Amino acid sequence: FLKEVKLGEKGHLKGRVIVIGGGNVAVDAARTAVRLGSTRVTLVCLDGRSEMPAFAWEIEKAESEGVEICPSLAPQKILSKTGGKVKSVVFAKVARLSKSQNGRLTWELAAGPENELILEADIVIAAIGQSPDTSFIKEMSLTDTRTIRVDEETMATDRPGIFAAGDVVRYPGTIVEAIAAGHRAAKSINHYLKGKPLQSASKKKAKEVFRLEEETVIPSFLVKKQRWDMPSLSSRDAARSFGETDLGYTIWQAGEEAKRCLNCRMCGNCIFERGQLCFETSTRLL
Repeated sequence: FLKEVKLGEKGHLKGRVIVIGGGNVAVDAARTAVRLGSTRVTLVCLDGRSEMPAFAWEIEKAESEGVEICPSLAPQKILSKTGGKVKSVVFAKVARLSKSQNGRLTWELAAGPENELILEADIVIAAIGQSPDTSFIKEMSLTDTRTIRVDEETMATDRPGIFAAGDVVRYPGTIVEAIAAGHRAAKSINHYLKGKPLQSASKKKAKEVFRLEEETVIPSFLVKKQRWDMPSLSSRDAARSFGETDLGYTIWQAGEEAKRCLNCRMCGNCIFERGQLCFETSTRLL
């Protein structure tokens, strides 16, 4: 759906749209449907309102633009009308939802017909996640979630000379995690080609964690400055356009924002734990 809209293949939408999913892609689809003129856009997800994986700011923007959020509901079936077109979707209330370490969701439905909800719809968009296509893989072990099984330290598969990293190994993941895994795989490949042991390709280092042993009381002369709110279009104007909704800071706002200290933990360590006063930092904070 999003690809078709981006390529200009999807024009005006008529009627009621239901988007199934609670992630950022689902919210993007819902906000896009609003911009294409849908009469009513409803986003339905398994997660509770506070547990939705989408960014909180994007959920808030979607709601301000008219998207209705219906959390803790599981789709059961799609009902059709004459001609095979969508008529409505049957949902059941989710009583309990849990997530395993590998990201797999399991849920229990609330019993009884009173926990069933039917929402009318003309269009249904499913945005319930993605998974790697491993159909091309042969002679390599896969996990129960259809990702490639690797040694987490060396990123080596059980097939000699083949290494894997990123979402095809661990899903869901972030770009940063994929890049880090790619670095480990590259080191292992380098060792493999040189005939060196793979185990030394990526040695785990102890992470340095900064902890405040006791609550730090910030003196009154150090004033904490909050981030400036980003000027943006009104929800009404934003829902009419695919352009940028955040307008950016003015020159004076950018100057004030640049004066804020962005190293609060370092400054706390410098000022309080070493018994010193960092005049440069305190000047920036005041």
